Amino acid sequence: MKIQSKITLTSFLLIFGLLLSSVLFYNRFYTVYQLKEYSEKTIDLKMSMHHFIDVNLSLFTDKKPALELVEIWFEDLIVFHDNLNTVFESPHITRLSDDYQLLIKTRKSSWEEILEEVVDPLQLEMNKFAGSDLGRKAGEEGFYTLLLKKRAAGDQFAVKQLSLIQNQQDQLHIYLTTFSFKIQTIIEKSDQEIADYIRSSIIITALLVGIIILTVLLIGLRITGSLVQRIVETNDHVQNIAQGRLKFEEIDQTKGKDEFDDLLHHYNIFSNVLSDRLDSLRYLLQDIGNTLGNETNIDQLQETIVELGMDSIGAESGMLFLADAELESLKMVKRTGFCPPPFNMDRNITMNRSNVENYYETHPIETDSPVFGNLMVSGDGLFIKNNELEKVFPWNSDPYEWLFISSMIALPMVVSNRILGMLVFYKISPGETFSDIDFTFFQSYIDYTAQSIDNVYKYRTLLENREIQREIDVAAGIQKRLLPARLPRFESGSAAVYSLPARGISGDYFDAIRLDDQRILYTVCDVAGKGVPASMLMIMIRTILHTISFKHKSAHTLLGELNYHIAGRIGVDQYATMAVFILDIEKKELSYSNAAHHPLYLYRNKEKQFRSFDTDGLPIGIDKQSKFGHKRIKLNKGDYIFLFTDGLPEARNEKGKELSTDQLLLFLGNNVLEEPEELTRMVTLYMKRYSVNTKQHDDQTFLALKIS
Repeated sequence: MKIQSKITLTSFLLIFGLLLSSVLFYNRFYTVYQLKEYSEKTIDLKMSMHHFIDVNLSLFTDKKPALELVEIWFEDLIVFHDNLNTVFESPHITRLSDDYQLLIKTRKSSWEEILEEVVDPLQLEMNKFAGSDLGRKAGEEGFYTLLLKKRAAGDQFAVKQLSLIQNQQDQLHIYLTTFSFKIQTIIEKSDQEIADYIRSSIIITALLVGIIILTVLLIGLRITGSLVQRIVETNDHVQNIAQGRLKFEEIDQTKGKDEFDDLLHHYNIFSNVLSDRLDSLRYLLQDIGNTLGNETNIDQLQETIVELGMDSIGAESGMLFLADAELESLKMVKRTGFCPPPFNMDRNITMNRSNVENYYETHPIETDSPVFGNLMVSGDGLFIKNNELEKVFPWNSDPYEWLFISSMIALPMVVSNRILGMLVFYKISPGETFSDIDFTFFQSYIDYTAQSIDNVYKYRTLLENREIQREIDVAAGIQKRLLPARLPRFESGSAAVYSLPARGISGDYFDAIRLDDQRILYTVCDVAGKGVPASMLMIMIRTILHTISFKHKSAHTLLGELNYHIAGRIGVDQYATMAVFILDIEKKELSYSNAAHHPLYLYRNKEKQFRSFDTDGLPIGIDKQSKFGHKRIKLNKGDYIFLFTDGLPEARNEKGKELSTDQLLLFLGNNVLEEPEELTRMVTLYMKRYSVNTKQHDDQTFLALKIS
């Protein structure tokens, strides 16, 4: 028997067993559900009976109108009688024991006697009363009130009629009270019977399902047992492949013939082919490694990649594409053999073979290019096994046409989700196709070649970065020498500054220029951007500032002239924020102006609080005609002046939270008793502690000046 037949039979038996078990489950538990409903009906019967007893008892005790009491009595009798019939006539009774069924018959007989002896006569008298003049004239009076009234009036006929109703009502109450106990026995008996039925259902159903499942399992084991030995043999062969023993002897097929024999036979063939391919891949890797080891020659590497790939899978032609610098297109860098484009081309091109051969040399692959553009976007590979049969490229599927493609493999070279290029191999002879193993082998080959090319690129980039870093270090040294080595001293106070670049070259600039014996110019500047462009703008600002500063007495006129010389000479994306103040030592007064920089913060020693000063003005370099605001600030003994760049308040801790200006000012306010030199050192340590284990993302410059 074939394996498929055995599996089908086993599956059929398993499904049959599950269906039969499901039917049993459903049948038993649906019956339980019905019995539970029946149990609820008995409870409804009990409730309606008690209610009817109460209504019957209230005929001569309730003060409601007599006719209303008669109507209520009839309504409750109907409800009780309907519930009684529902319980007595239920088809679910047959699911319970014979004793219970006999009990139901007995209780039904008892009720029929009560109905005949008491209920029916009382109904008759009730109807007579309702249709008589006595009933119609009763009005709002109840039975008991009416009876007393008629006795007092000496109306013997009415008294007799009402007394008869009262006697029958009392008799019915006695019968109903007795019958209620009988109904209670029905409820208790039904609950016990249903509980017993549920327990027996669970046991019987479990036994039947167990027998069915066990039977199906035994039959299934019997059928599958014949497959175990063949599976063990197959497993041994697969383990040999997994452990690297790819070549082994052909299996003995004298035991029988089924799919396992064919499977093991093909395993032998597969393992031998796989062994050959692994040997081929090892030689390929060695050849590529030798090419890389001799010299980092990208052209030689490209040629080696195409030729070795073609040899390994028997391709007749192939192409290598590499990404351009912006990764927006792929340019063909190496082609071997004739590589027909796998899409319909303009007839003016296909009329000339050289035009087709050189098509990709003049047409780089872009995201909207036919076929290969989709691969470039998705990063997926393309494997056309037999284009003549599959007709994936119908215009290349005729073996008698010179643009015929028999089989094709195209795989993008992807490293870290970045496309470096693409390899495309063809077979263009009729009947020649790539196999699935060729494609699998090619996937491993493309991964290694992509890593190889990426490593070459990274090595070249590393060499270039080393050269750039050396140049940056030189530029940073020059920039550092342009900044003041020490700040000018003056008798009525002192100043200190620290500046820490985020990278080698800083975009922050500070300076202190002694204009004359009584005036010193201080500035803090933050150039937009970082690196070399920011550094060049900083040098321009410094040069112009040192040239023009001596002829200005006010900070805002100095900023205006500086901006005039800078604006229009730099790009629109280059600008600088800048704060300038000129200290008049003798007058203890500041001339202050701001070009969109952080405000100047002044700690008033007398008031023990900070004040901030700001003026109108655009950043330097935005508009040549910009005007800048101006403020004169009087200083007192113990006052502290602070200027800083946004690298301080925007510093982040390990949780990504910024320091903020308020937090920085709080720290400064707690340490204003320190001299600027010491306070600057403390601020430096404070910033390091706040940003510990995090990378500094912006340049930091801090200037402190104290009046003594």
